[in-house]
Amino acid sequence: MQNEPDGGQRSCMRAGGGNSRKEDSYNYGAAVLKIIMSFEVVLCHYWLFDNISDIPAYLRIFNRLRMLAVPTFMIMSFYFLTNSALTKDIRVFKARIGRLLSPYIGWAVIYYLGYLILELIFDIELVGGIQNLICQLLFGNHTNLNPPLWFQADLILLTCIVFAVFYLIPVNKVFKVLFGIVFLSLWMQYSGINYKLFGELSYEVRYTYGRVAEMAPYACIGMALSHHKIEQKISNSRFGKIACACILLFLFRFSVFYMPELNFGYGGLYFICIASALVLFFMVLPINRLPIKVLGMIKWFARYTPGIFCIHYGIGNLLKRNGQTGNFIQCVIIWIISVIIAFLISKIPLKICKGLVE
Repeated sequence: MQNEPDGGQRSCMRAGGGNSRKEDSYNYGAAVLKIIMSFEVVLCHYWLFDNISDIPAYLRIFNRLRMLAVPTFMIMSFYFLTNSALTKDIRVFKARIGRLLSPYIGWAVIYYLGYLILELIFDIELVGGIQNLICQLLFGNHTNLNPPLWFQADLILLTCIVFAVFYLIPVNKVFKVLFGIVFLSLWMQYSGINYKLFGELSYEVRYTYGRVAEMAPYACIGMALSHHKIEQKISNSRFGKIACACILLFLFRFSVFYMPELNFGYGGLYFICIASALVLFFMVLPINRLPIKVLGMIKWFARYTPGIFCIHYGIGNLLKRNGQTGNFIQCVIIWIISVIIAFLISKIPLKICKGLVE
């Protein structure tokens, strides 16, 4: 996961429908969505309830958004990667992979060593042997360490695939190839082939490599939305904005797509369509018209969303061992603690520390 709400892309001012202020390339709508979804990731892992009716009506929207956190993050990651991929510059690719590997490897080691220290201090079992660290590094996923980093593993793998496609295929054909990848991925999901390939493997392998086919469409669609300037076309049209909002509301209300019977959590056309609509909806919101101080706060919190993603599981896991997780307020606490820790790490005067949380 990487913090790129601007990504060298089109102007936030244009996306917001115009403003008298100096043009700013930062997309505040994308930043707000990232902040919201960083909290939804915490809810995915630590908000527990027996029945949907147990949730107060004013909190049910948070429950609806939980499963959209991963799809929206994947779409935005590749949305802001498009211009870089079009350069076909191998140096850009190396820099990108380096930025992705830094938190991927760094947090695996931090979790392992941190849990070892806690084991020694409190005489509890948290981490297991060195093989668990190796598993975390290979798959981004081990139940005793930091399972959410399967997302980072898939992001790295798909980044390699995308750069290979852009490097090897002529520009005028590259998006046809990406469409082919989307079609192949959906065929693998709906035919059950993807589940047959990975469904019987170990937990770590199943939920990392089994989700590659489910994540690929989000990556390709994010790049297509960017390349065809869909955000700009919607923001320049009042009808486009209304249509985007209506489509989003319709998809929230009605599940119009048949879902793959066997999947790894994020398969099918429904998530693809609603996540794409959600990303576009936030990107064209006129958030840039808010006061400068509010925009500064949005930028500040959005900067640490990668850190929140990597840190929250450890905080929640420690609180869970003490019986202190499960309700909504406790998830808010986990999120706040994660923000504070990410901020403090960013203040360590080492470049690698900023790479862990920003």
